[in-house]
Amino acid sequence: MQSSQDVKGGKMQFLLTLSFLVLFITSFGLVVKRVYVDRDFLLISEVACDPEIEVCFARVCEEECEQERMVDYYKIRTVSASEVSSCDPHDGECPEVQCAELVTCSEELCNQDNVPEGEECSEIPVDDDVEPRTELESDEGSHEIETGGANEEE
Repeated sequence: MQSSQDVKGGKMQFLLTLSFLVLFITSFGLVVKRVYVDRDFLLISEVACDPEIEVCFARVCEEECEQERMVDYYKIRTVSASEVSSCDPHDGECPEVQCAELVTCSEELCNQDNVPEGEECSEIPVDDDVEPRTELESDEGSHEIETGGANEEE
């Protein structure tokens, strides 16, 4: 015969197991909702940069290039995934997103504090007709976003 303590212990273990299972399923559901439904995350990408009007990151391409020692100029763009249409980059080219079209978008241009190892910044443009943009300036209609991750509303 089972004692009443064995029955109580079994019920307690069942309730704890059930509680952890409910917490796990709830957490998983919230992550799926945030990532796949709300698309509440940031997309960070390298996009083309014009070194004649901006201070760009400069990477010398040494392998698999059209021309030997070709310089690749780029800037880093961060956008909210919820504002960008879905596309599969493996199926073809996705259209480039312009910051002027979005509410939450920022562009990071090169400076001595953020240049990756083995790369350098392009020269500061000196054309009198064109005012160089720095990383502190942003496109018209764009707003800076926090880069700390997803919104903390939940």
